[in-house]
Amino acid sequence: EGRFAGCNKVAEALTGRTEEELLGLTPHQVYDEELARQVAASDNEVLETNAPITEELWLRFADDSRRYYEMRKVPFFDQDGHRLGLLAFGRDMTERKQSQLAIEQASKDKTKFIATISHELRTPLNGIVGLSRMLRDTKLDKEQFEWVSTIYASAITLGNIFNDIIDL
Repeated sequence: EGRFAGCNKVAEALTGRTEEELLGLTPHQVYDEELARQVAASDNEVLETNAPITEELWLRFADDSRRYYEMRKVPFFDQDGHRLGLLAFGRDMTERKQSQLAIEQASKDKTKFIATISHELRTPLNGIVGLSRMLRDTKLDKEQFEWVSTIYASAITLGNIFNDIIDL
C-alpha cells in the first residue's frame, strides 16, 4: 500500500521520527516532495516487477546533515511465496561520493590549468620563434646571425620541452 510497516534506527535518524510514528505513513508524508517522488517511483518499480533494484541518492537527515546512500530495494515474501511488500536497506557512501567529486574537480582543474599555461607559454614562445626566424632573413653580420640562430634554436627546443611536459 506504499506505507511504512517498520524501520531501523537509520530511518528514524533520517526522518526524525520513531518507528511507531512512521508506521502507516507514506513517503509523501515523511520526505520532501522530490525525495518522496523518487522513493515512491522506485518502490512501485520493485512492486510491479518483483525484481530488486539499487539506486544512489542524497538524503537529508532530520539533523539537516546530508548523506549519500546506495539503497537496495527487494520484494519481501512470506514463507508461502505471497509478497508482503518490499524491504529497503542501504549503506552510507558519502565519503566515497565526496572523494569521487573531488577527483572529478581535480581533473577539471588540471585540464583548465594545462590549457591556461599552454596558452600563456606558447603565445610568447611563438612570438620569439616567429620573430627570430624573420630576423634571420634580414641583413645581419655573421655574429648577429649566430645570436639570432641561437635564440631561434633555443625557442624551438623550449617549445619541444614544453610539449613533452604537457604530454606528460
